[in-house]
Amino acid sequence: MARYVPSERDQWARNNKLHDMAVSQQNNAERDARKIMDSIAGLVEKEREKTKRAAKDIRTSIRVKAAAEEKRILTTPVTQYSGGSHANPKPIVVWHWRVPMPHNINTSVNGIKRSDAAPLLSLKPGGGVDNVPAALRSRLGGRDGFSEWASSTDEVLGEVERRYPIIARLRNDEFLAHLLGSAGVIKPATDSIEERGVYGVYKRPVNTVVVPVLTAVEVTPEGLELVFAHSSGDTAAGWARSLAGLRAEFNASGVHNAANLRITEDVKDASIRLHFDDAPSSFPRAVAPPPVMTVASSDEARRNYRNLEWKIGVDARGNEIAASIKDVFHTMVVRVGCGQISLGYLSHRSVATISQGLPHRPEGRRLHRPGERARCRYAFGNPRAACGAGGRGGARTEAPRARRWTFQA
Repeated sequence: MARYVPSERDQWARNNKLHDMAVSQQNNAERDARKIMDSIAGLVEKEREKTKRAAKDIRTSIRVKAAAEEKRILTTPVTQYSGGSHANPKPIVVWHWRVPMPHNINTSVNGIKRSDAAPLLSLKPGGGVDNVPAALRSRLGGRDGFSEWASSTDEVLGEVERRYPIIARLRNDEFLAHLLGSAGVIKPATDSIEERGVYGVYKRPVNTVVVPVLTAVEVTPEGLELVFAHSSGDTAAGWARSLAGLRAEFNASGVHNAANLRITEDVKDASIRLHFDDAPSSFPRAVAPPPVMTVASSDEARRNYRNLEWKIGVDARGNEIAASIKDVFHTMVVRVGCGQISLGYLSHRSVATISQGLPHRPEGRRLHRPGERARCRYAFGNPRAACGAGGRGGARTEAPRARRWTFQA
């Protein structure tokens, strides 16, 4: 079979067809390319708008969160403290009556020198304590008697730590403000200030707490005593209105026994004094009266005149209470007995009568027998035996049912 050989016409037709196909393909490619080129700007703009929207959403979210956080921060209440340790930045020495420093080593501590009490602790502003005897060892350790005195303070320090653990925190303003605030002594003053932020203007609540300024701490024979400086508007009566709360708060915060707490106001500087009166009772089982000394002559009596004392009685620990006639010219005598109370007026220049239910006699009237000198004798436990009248023979105790006492200085 003969092979087909295209003629020139067929070859020409075939070439024309191939050429048309190539032109069509090129035209289609160009058309697609133009479509792509025409759509790129739209796609770019579309993506740009999409990016803008996403960025805006992010900025809005950040702004909302930042504004909320700013508002939270700038409207958070603030508590400010005034007074307290800021008003008295010096350390406060805790003095104790039981172990006074011997004379040869007695020295001033923080500018204070005392012979009736010992410095035990130093309370630092803000809280915390320093041991004063330990701090004094480098300065006084070589002197005679210091080691013995320092050793004697160890027992007292242990007792203070057991009875008054609150002492270490007394100068912590936040603690003291909470204690006195809970007791009702101090009340915060609330105000507001304007705070300007990036996203707005806000009102911030401000609580101002005026903390009483502690100036002295001492352990006396009667117990713990705290002294607070006078502040405008502060009175002992104002503190006393919160006495029940103070007793409860001090009991809960580290005072051995605050049940006997009482509050006084110093007449000199109007400071407020808290007396806990928590020392254990130590009243003696018996108190002996002092001996009665009879003068031998008028000259001796005149010499002793200025040393005379009004014998008032004994305190809670059996110590005699007496007032010098040089300082106290008059006194009131109370007699309790026979179911009645008798009052009388005594003067270093007068004669007075103490009678059951009767007024005292006018000054200068003699109520004893001529030749006798009446005098009062100090008696303990038996008010009926408190006075006697005697001459050169000595004192005569008045009968239990006597109706009248006479005195002459």
